[in-house]
Amino acid sequence: MSSIMLSSFAATVPKITGSISAVSSSLIIYLIYRSKPKLSTIYHRIMFGMSVADIMASTAMALTTLPMPRNDDPYWAETFSIAEDVQDGLGTVYWRDQTKLGTRQTCVAQGFFVAIGIIIMFSYNGTLCVYYACAIALRMKEAKIRKKIEPFIHGLPLLIGLAPMIPSFIYGFYNPTMHDTWCTLYPLNDTGRLVLSQRDFLKNSMIVGIGILFLNVLISFTIIIWRVVQNGRQLAQADSRDDIQIDERFKAAHRNSKLIISQSLAYTGALLLTLSFPIARNMLTQTAPESRIDDSNPSVILLSKLMYFFLPLQGFFNFTIFLWHKGKLLSCVF
Repeated sequence: MSSIMLSSFAATVPKITGSISAVSSSLIIYLIYRSKPKLSTIYHRIMFGMSVADIMASTAMALTTLPMPRNDDPYWAETFSIAEDVQDGLGTVYWRDQTKLGTRQTCVAQGFFVAIGIIIMFSYNGTLCVYYACAIALRMKEAKIRKKIEPFIHGLPLLIGLAPMIPSFIYGFYNPTMHDTWCTLYPLNDTGRLVLSQRDFLKNSMIVGIGILFLNVLISFTIIIWRVVQNGRQLAQADSRDDIQIDERFKAAHRNSKLIISQSLAYTGALLLTLSFPIARNMLTQTAPESRIDDSNPSVILLSKLMYFFLPLQGFFNFTIFLWHKGKLLSCVF
């Protein structure tokens, strides 16, 4: 019974949350092009790249089972060659009770856009922190960041995203899985069994990418906070001396630095919220990757529901933080 309820939940909720996220990211792009600077600022270019990646991933997740091969598609018999596996897999695992209108090719396309969109979007969160670290902590001018750092800011997310995803696309590693209501990275052999060596390679590649991402975030936060603390001490010392006139521009820069720390924390918090549930679920199922999601796995069911709700919502969180930041900047002006 719980597997049926999960199937309905998994096929319905991402359609809503994924659509909300895709629309939210589209609104970010619209507001950027309606603004005076448009794409002339590094921050806007980062948000543009992040939003494009989210639109790819959220739209693909919002389609849920629709791009999967139809129940009568030869794909199922060819991939899952054992008759009882085909019957059992389609009946209880591979979302037979949900609408599937696609082909093998649409399934591969969906899996590719889900995987590459998620990885590039989250990587941009890390490089956004690098940009703030250069601008605030290292006090680099925008022109110097654009020349020296911006290629890294855009190049690293693309490298982390494309490096494991393109080979997976070439070798056909995108398949339906028993755990996700959309096609995703799931390398199978000719009998439909998970190829553990390929899975481990992909898993390790993603772990390295996520490690680089969080290392960037950690280092960037450390030096940003260090700079803000230093600036705060200078202001406190200046306030204690009546004969020293504090530069108002320095005060404004300090307030802006604290605002950026709050913004960076918000983006990082949204990233952790959306990533934590799929990571926790995958860790829980790692020892038995082919186990079913049913009454015997209530923890997996709970984590799956949380993942289906939060993972497609990253664009909505980004849009909320983007608006909050713009509102704060306007309030400082007026």
